[in-house]
Amino acid sequence: MADYNKCEVEVRLDEERSICLAGLIFRAMLRRSLSKPSLARLASRLRGIVEIQAGRMVIFLVMEPGIWVIQRGTPSRPTARIRGDMKSLISAGAGRLPVMDLLRLRLRPRGNLWVLLALFWIMRG
Repeated sequence: MADYNKCEVEVRLDEERSICLAGLIFRAMLRRSLSKPSLARLASRLRGIVEIQAGRMVIFLVMEPGIWVIQRGTPSRPTARIRGDMKSLISAGAGRLPVMDLLRLRLRPRGNLWVLLALFWIMRG
């Protein structure tokens, strides 16, 4: 009998040899979180492109049905952006509420904030 509640989202790097450290860290965090079925179901509903800038490192998370691709380059129009230092982004992704980082402008979200909120909800696992 098929399990209709099971959703899987694969996280890949577009160019594994040339991706920056931020891409490797976010891939590891996302893979860990998406191993949980409830978070994988939420992730399967997300669509769009998120630009993540950690210091000088810029990556794009392209979210499509069943597959998320982390890539370098410049997609035309990201759905949402988050910019900040690496420490603030990792702590937000690890499940700590980044209120002080937001107030001190260490994290600067732009665009569709619901997508960013869902992404960080997934990452905190």
